[in-house]
Order: sequence, then C-alpha cells, then structure tokens
Amino acid sequence: MQLIARISLRRHEMGDAGEEIRQAGPGRSLAIFRIVGQSPDKAVKLLNQEISSHAEPVVALAFESRAMTPAQQKVYETVRAACHRQSVPVVTCGGDPGTLCPPPLAGYAPEPWFPTIASMVREFGEGDLRLGAWKAATRN
Repeated sequence: MQLIARISLRRHEMGDAGEEIRQAGPGRSLAIFRIVGQSPDKAVKLLNQEISSHAEPVVALAFESRAMTPAQQKVYETVRAACHRQSVPVVTCGGDPGTLCPPPLAGYAPEPWFPTIASMVREFGEGDLRLGAWKAATRN
C-alpha cells in the first residue's frame, strides 16, 4: 500500500465584496492510498501512522485496474477492517464494485464506491464534508 495523496478540505463562508471570509469549522483530512498488495502488516502500520496525525481522517483505498490480485485483496480487507475498528470512514476508488464493496459490516452504513479518484474528489467537494451526506454513498 502506498500513500499517494493527502487532501485537507475546509468550508469557507463567502460574503459580499469586502466582507471577511470566515472558516466554518475544522477541516477533514482525506488520505488516498493505492493498494498494491505486499504486506498487510506494513499497510496497517502506514495507515495508523497517517490517520494518527490528522483530525477527523477519511481513508480512500484506490485500485488502478478492475482486476485484483489475491495480495491486493488481503491488504484491502485488512486495512478496511482496521479502519472500522478505529471508526475511520473508508471509501473505495476504482476496481470492480461487485467484488470490492461487500455487504456492510454489522452496524455500519454501506461504504461509498467511486469509479475514479477524480470523481471521488469532485463529489467530496460538492458534499457537506460528512461522509454519509455524499450523494455517491448509495452507488454500487
């Protein structure tokens, strides 16, 4: 697993010309990881290192192709479970939604899936910064 981007999003209220722009609350931190397989233990260490240093983290797990190797599947499942244990929201970008988006774990809402990282970022910017409010959350 590789960290490929870290995005911080904050909402700002804009008023009439000459008014001060006010920041409306703290921002969210979105860490985008590319799933490449390799060691699930190293992936969890990288995940923990990243999410421990940011407030209200969201994790995006990205695949470069629709097909997934057994090693990528193992890393994906391990990281996804680690995020759930720590109450960190997870989204998936790319890959085959039929195999990547299993039924929600007990007590959790369905996880959003996006066809590309670009589509996820675009909709994240249009949302209200609460994962459950993303209009893409009902896709699959």
